[in-house]
Amino acid sequence: LIFTWVNNPIVEQSRQTRLESISLIAVTIVLGWVSYSDFLQLQTTTPIFYFMLLPTIWAVVRFDLREVTLVNAIMIGLMLWGAQTPNNVISEMSLNNRIFFVWSSISIGSVTSLLIKILIDERRMIERTLQIERDRTVQILETLGQGISVVSKTGEFEYVNPAFANLLEVDADDLIGHSPYEIIADSFKPELENIFKMRQEGQSSSYQARLKNSRGEEIIVLTTGVTRYVDGEYDGSVSVLTDIRPLLEAEQAKLQSEIMFRAIFENSADAIAVIEKSGKVLMSNMAHRNLVGYTADELSQMRAMEYIHPDDADDGMKRFQDSIASGQDSYQQEWRFISRDKGIRWIHDSVALVRDNEGNVEYTIAINRDITDSRNAKLALEKSERRFRAIFEHASLPIAVTRDDHKLGMVNPAFCDMVGYSADELHNMKFDEITHPDDNEANAVILQKLINREIEQFSLIKRYIHKNGSIVWVNLSVSRFDDHVASEDGDRLYTIAIAENITEQKLVEQELQLSESFLRAVFENSADSVAVVDVNSAIVMSNRAHQNLVGYSADELSKMTVSDYVHPDDVEREESLFQDAL
Repeated sequence: LIFTWVNNPIVEQSRQTRLESISLIAVTIVLGWVSYSDFLQLQTTTPIFYFMLLPTIWAVVRFDLREVTLVNAIMIGLMLWGAQTPNNVISEMSLNNRIFFVWSSISIGSVTSLLIKILIDERRMIERTLQIERDRTVQILETLGQGISVVSKTGEFEYVNPAFANLLEVDADDLIGHSPYEIIADSFKPELENIFKMRQEGQSSSYQARLKNSRGEEIIVLTTGVTRYVDGEYDGSVSVLTDIRPLLEAEQAKLQSEIMFRAIFENSADAIAVIEKSGKVLMSNMAHRNLVGYTADELSQMRAMEYIHPDDADDGMKRFQDSIASGQDSYQQEWRFISRDKGIRWIHDSVALVRDNEGNVEYTIAINRDITDSRNAKLALEKSERRFRAIFEHASLPIAVTRDDHKLGMVNPAFCDMVGYSADELHNMKFDEITHPDDNEANAVILQKLINREIEQFSLIKRYIHKNGSIVWVNLSVSRFDDHVASEDGDRLYTIAIAENITEQKLVEQELQLSESFLRAVFENSADSVAVVDVNSAIVMSNRAHQNLVGYSADELSKMTVSDYVHPDDVEREESLFQDAL
């Protein structure tokens, strides 16, 4: 029980274990008191001894106190045997003395076995700790990514870890007992002899070694070696090997990358400059030097603001400071450079801010694109657009631009006045909403041909419905054009319609038609015979009374002259009178 407390204090035990411990103590105390006080007035201690075996057995089962309880059990057995043997010293003792003797023997045995137990367990604990540390060390060495080798003082491998064996593409066991010379490249063997001498003298060193793998390929490794001592005497060496081939390959790749970067940097069509936070030009490529007209040496002694247009310098510096304060990594701006020959160029500048680990800006990379020509073209386009807008807005003829979905886009004031709608009302209205229903079908068919690029343009006379419900006659000329930048999905087709309001002309025509119809009715129904003759005496028109008079139909008369049905005796006089009239 005491041993249990030593290794696992009762305060740290579970509630059930504490109850069992307390119960065991109580049973042992009661049995001891009963035996010593002769409370039961027993003549023999045998029942008490048997009874005392119970807590001993329980201690073995519950607390695994085999060493302690084994001594107790032996001593109890001896006491029982002695108590039953005649002429024995124990049998001559009084009951109380025998109980005291047995109890003392058990206590002495318990304490002795407890001390033995503690010493044994302490040794076992030390051995277990050493074994754990040994296993842990081996595990570390076995899982270490670097190669580890231990060479004896006679120059053979005593131990190599899996990483070392994998480096050479062999099994670790195949290297044990072999000399390092067997895996060293021939060019490095003389150097290895010097290294062995250094180890025997107690010197440590790091060096690049060349090994050979199982396929005969050379492997470059970084080796760090130290001397191993046993009882103060040289007993070999321990080496740590790192495969530096990836490092060398990375350095080579970095070098190639730098060469490639330099080539891209120097030959880029965009002007590129690396500029310190103070504004000093650190690097510049050929395009940048050509843009500003300075050499690399001249730029290295200059600040970027020296070739920035004075009117743009303050805004550019403010943009730079704002980007630093807001934590931006890049920004863009447009400003002007003044070249060495005083020429002014508009530049689109893409600036990247390069920061250190603490977030402070170290330098900037500026990519400058000359946009002078495109900016001038943009200004010219804007001027052209303003001119077109002025013409469009002030044109006396109504003009409308329709999209390929048949919806009206732009309309000028003349078009709005013609149909009675405002520009906002017409925007996104379909053309058929303002077209006379009787003209929609024909209009839609020919417009679809234009949209399908079957025709380039068309003209037609159609009717619009004014907002007030009146009819507006127009002579419409429609053509198409493609907008190559209007839509992200591709080109968009537009139609432009120029309308001539012919409503008054149509009204005059209608009046003329009405008048002609009236006169024709009078002409046809007149009781007098009437004929219209041209300068050659050919019959152009004749009414019904004339046809009845001469007995010819209208078609027949249209192929005759007056002389064909005038009496022969009167023909000459008729012709003379006709000529005189002419």
